Amino acid sequence: KSQPSGASALVSYPNITCWEGDHDGMVVLGMLFTVAYGVGFLAVALWANVVAPRRSAESAVFLVMFRFLFFRFRPDRWYWG
Repeated sequence: KSQPSGASALVSYPNITCWEGDHDGMVVLGMLFTVAYGVGFLAVALWANVVAPRRSAESAVFLVMFRFLFFRFRPDRWYWG
C-alpha cells in the first residue's frame, strides 16, 4: 500500500515502511533462515542416505528416525533407491 509520501508500507502494519528499519532486518533474517533450512534438510537427508547401509544394520532406531526416506524400499535392495 502506498503512503502519502509515496513510500510503500505493509497493509496489515502501515507503520512499517518497506525496505526501511525493521523491514530490512526481517527480510534478511527470513532469507537466511530459508536458505539454512533448505540446505540443512538436504545435508541431513544426504548424510542419512550415505550412512544408511551401515547404520541400519547396527540399529533399527536409525530407520525409525529416517523412515520418511526409507519406508518404501526393501532392506535387501537399498542400492536401487
